[in-house]
Amino acid sequence: IRHTPEGLGGNDNTCENGSTLDFTFVNGVLTISGNGDKLLDENKGIFNVNNSITKVVFADDCKLTNMENMFEYCNNLATVENIPETVTDMSHAFSSTALTCIPELPQNLEKIGYAFSWCTGITEVDFSALPKGITDFDGAFKGTSITEANLTVADNSFEGTLEYAYCFSNCKNLKTIVFDASNLNDNAGLW
Repeated sequence: IRHTPEGLGGNDNTCENGSTLDFTFVNGVLTISGNGDKLLDENKGIFNVNNSITKVVFADDCKLTNMENMFEYCNNLATVENIPETVTDMSHAFSSTALTCIPELPQNLEKIGYAFSWCTGITEVDFSALPKGITDFDGAFKGTSITEANLTVADNSFEGTLEYAYCFSNCKNLKTIVFDASNLNDNAGLW
């Protein structure tokens, strides 16, 4: 791991499965590469609460599977590129950042609970473009500025499996929400 004056750095770049991740940080752009799993607990926090990060780029060789809690409260993070197709869990990733749109998500993605919560710059979401295997939407868009949500996608495989709890809570600009109520359980609490 390369140390930088902006506060990114650590002592070890070895991941839980013995693989390694590497990153560079230049002029606000964080580029992550390597074949590894989630960063070790003592190192994963280096990507959180960091206002120096404005852009995250995942190199083509990056094979992360778990991005849970990465990049939370990076208040100036506005752009994310090339999230690896191997990622299945993005729970809480990118919450409270400066994103204005949802980045292209990997098709293997299963969990985005609270992933984009409190990203107040997000004003719309193309629900038809979201991966069909997502089973956890809990709080995913909480506190965003979206005005409309249409969860009735023609080829929707979300039915009966999706956890929606608090998905749109604190969305003060939300005027219209369309969904099939037969697919929601009593604890859905969408808003």
